[in-house]
Amino acid sequence: MPINKNIKEVMRDNAINLVEILLLEKQEFRVVLWTEQCDFSNGLPKDIKDSFSTQLPLDIKDQALEDSWVDEDTGEITLGVMFGDELTELKLQDSQIIAILDLAGQPFIINNFEPDEPKKPVMKPKTKVELLNSLKDYGIKEEDLDRSVQAFMKFNPDILKG
Repeated sequence: MPINKNIKEVMRDNAINLVEILLLEKQEFRVVLWTEQCDFSNGLPKDIKDSFSTQLPLDIKDQALEDSWVDEDTGEITLGVMFGDELTELKLQDSQIIAILDLAGQPFIINNFEPDEPKKPVMKPKTKVELLNSLKDYGIKEEDLDRSVQAFMKFNPDILKG
């Protein structure tokens, strides 16, 4: 049964509220965003956009944590991120958030609900190859998939144990 719209809204509210609390408490975290939905003030460098065409992980720590804030009047969240030598800002929207994790990669919140209008019929892959092929069908680059799988295995070594 698909998750209804009310539950999706609660999940999105919880994600944006968590980012707000993390910023206010000056706690480091990683946020993964939908790249295409991110409108950075100075644009996204081409090499970053090419490398992270679907999902963009941002570590909010050190200077990025200092350059990010919550507007006291509106509650609007601004992430300040350095790409190279240039500071760029993003007005964070709840619909942009895929996941919020600690810097070690352990999830706080994962956007695990189905989109309102799926692009293709949902298939239930039975093997790793079928899963990777189905994700490629959704436009995720193979090198991005490989990087994600490697990161997942790195931070979840117990899965490899019988």
